[in-house]
Amino acid sequence: MEPRLGKTHIDMGMEKEMPLGIGYRVRLCYDQLVGYNQSCPKQNVAHFIVKNPTFSGIVARVQTMALTYYGDIRENLIHQDVLPIHLLRCKLSFFGVSKFDPRSRLWVRNTMFQGAPLISDFDQPFKDEWQFPIKPVLHID
Repeated sequence: MEPRLGKTHIDMGMEKEMPLGIGYRVRLCYDQLVGYNQSCPKQNVAHFIVKNPTFSGIVARVQTMALTYYGDIRENLIHQDVLPIHLLRCKLSFFGVSKFDPRSRLWVRNTMFQGAPLISDFDQPFKDEWQFPIKPVLHID
C-alpha cells in the first residue's frame, strides 16, 4: 500500500494512482468548463458538475484552496524527473525537520526538532525561536 513509481497508461495499477497532477487536472477541468460555459452561459458550476461528475473532486479542491497562496505544492509532481523523496522532504519540513542528509534518492536522514524546548523548559521563560536554529557548537575543555 505504499506509494510506487510507475508510468500512467503503461504500468498496471492505474486505478490506484494518487491524484498528484493537480495543475494538469485543473487545466483539463478549465478547458471543459470554458466549453460548457460557451454552450450553457446561464448555468453555474453545480450544473457543470452534474453534467461532468469526473471533475467534482478538482472543482472542490479549487473552491477550497482558492484563497490560499501556499495551498498546493507548486511543482509538476507527475514529471518524470520528480522523485517521491522531493515531496517527502517538503512534507517533513512542516513537522520541523531540517538538515536533510541527501545520501540517497530513496530515503532521507534528517534532524527533527533540534533546539525545541524540553519538558523541563516549560516552567522556565524561553525564547520561542527554535524552528530552524543553528546547530550548537560544543566546546570540550
